[in-house]
Amino acid sequence: RGVVGRVPSRENYRLMLARALAAHGDYREAANLLGPLVARAASPEMRDAARELLGQVSSALRASGAAQPATP
Repeated sequence: RGVVGRVPSRENYRLMLARALAAHGDYREAANLLGPLVARAASPEMRDAARELLGQVSSALRASGAAQPATP
């Protein structure tokens, strides 16, 4: 995570970190990284890859029930 913060222009680092987070079940953090990539990535290929992974992460969130809002 530190590398992504130090080199924010390296979009491929963000995508790789999001993949790793999703693989470990940290779907919310993965989605937080992917949203900006979907919206503002420099290349269409990066936007497409981020959009595809975000779809998978969203499905996993729904399946796990983690998409439910927290109760106060």
